[in-house]
Amino acid sequence: MKKWICGFAVLAVAVLCVICIAAADDDSYYMSEEVGGVQVRIEYSFLEDGSASFDLFSPQTLHEGDEERMKKLKKYKIPNQIDGRPVTRIGFNAFGNSSYNRNLETIILPDTVTDIDGRAFAACHALKSIRLPEGLKHLGYQAFSGNYGLKKITFPESLVNIDGNPFSWSTMPKITISKKNPVFRIRNDALINEEEKTLIAYLGKKEEYSIEEGITGIAAGAFSGVEKLTKLTIPDSVRSIGKEAFSGCNNLASVRMPKGLEEIGDEAFSTCWSLLELCLPEHVSVIGVNPFKGCCVTDKADNIISQLHLTLSPENRHLQIVDDALFSVDDHRLVWFFNTNLKEYTVPDGTLIIGRYAFINPTYVDILTISDSVTCLEPYAVYRMRRLHKLVIGSGIKVLGMGSVCQNTSLITVVLSEGLEKIENSAISTCENLKEINFPRSLKQIDEYAFYDCPLVQVPETY
Repeated sequence: MKKWICGFAVLAVAVLCVICIAAADDDSYYMSEEVGGVQVRIEYSFLEDGSASFDLFSPQTLHEGDEERMKKLKKYKIPNQIDGRPVTRIGFNAFGNSSYNRNLETIILPDTVTDIDGRAFAACHALKSIRLPEGLKHLGYQAFSGNYGLKKITFPESLVNIDGNPFSWSTMPKITISKKNPVFRIRNDALINEEEKTLIAYLGKKEEYSIEEGITGIAAGAFSGVEKLTKLTIPDSVRSIGKEAFSGCNNLASVRMPKGLEEIGDEAFSTCWSLLELCLPEHVSVIGVNPFKGCCVTDKADNIISQLHLTLSPENRHLQIVDDALFSVDDHRLVWFFNTNLKEYTVPDGTLIIGRYAFINPTYVDILTISDSVTCLEPYAVYRMRRLHKLVIGSGIKVLGMGSVCQNTSLITVVLSEGLEKIENSAISTCENLKEINFPRSLKQIDEYAFYDCPLVQVPETY
């Protein structure tokens, strides 16, 4: 049941006014207020310490002319209190959820803020001015992603935790760090966490770059979107490469991998189109969601022009490559299928998991068989395989989960095996040519939108 409260708040470019506050659920609240002549939805929540989190700033285009008025909103001041409680956190994607925030040039943070969560100001393309308050302790990954206007920023003494590159996929601002800050330094064209020996963000513009010896980690998004980089040397001291670390380094053609590397994060090298050869060293044991997604070049007809060829150190006992498919031995997971020759492929018996983006265009496979040993298709396991005509799903799958088979536009036939009990919403989605599918006797439940955007599929009325 919703609770209603009346209160007062001051918003930038707005006069002091009465607002209505509603509890959306037990943990979060929202209020609607006029800013610059337009209604804005503001969401917030209360934290365990009694302070408030500012979670969403979303202009609402309810009336004619609202869009034009929002273009004139250049400055916003976040309140230092909500319902009498200090605002200490800017929540995940707080300003990145609305395209109408792209015109904001100045955002004023209250001195009470200690935590800026990931993507808090993402897609604020025009942001030119923001002061990080003294007292700020945490700055989240991609906090300023997609920003092209910020020229400079200062990290206060209090800042001791940065999750990953706050400026990935942005124009890198000039970073100044308080001399009293105990954790972060700028050295060798990079933002460095001295305590953890982690490279947080590459700040340079060189075509060839060598990470300094002694660095043990490359943070999430550290080099993402750095298109000028062509050659990279990673020292043997590096143990981990974070998620999306080199995502979008389209011209990166040469990477010297470290001998001590143990972990590669989700999509670490995604869309590195120019990378044609890469050898994973012997100690790599932890590998995330397809780290090499999109490492290829195709023509308009999806014919493969070039694609990354992946190899393994002979001493590696944690990973395996069979028929140009990368497997994690430790959890029996198929990580990435990169074969460009086979027309038919059967997942090897003994495989338990088909990982996210394991099967993704480009590939010439038109018949894919998921073996009976497989018990889990992760979301987007079979994704955008534009030549795939027939998919056979083995008896090990009891629940076909959301997004398992998605956007395979040439898919005509799906064979489901006895043993399948449930098909969740959007389990098979946006396969507009799918028309042949069987429903095994073991099947007990088909969710209402199980075949979302598959107009030719006819579900029996018994479900």
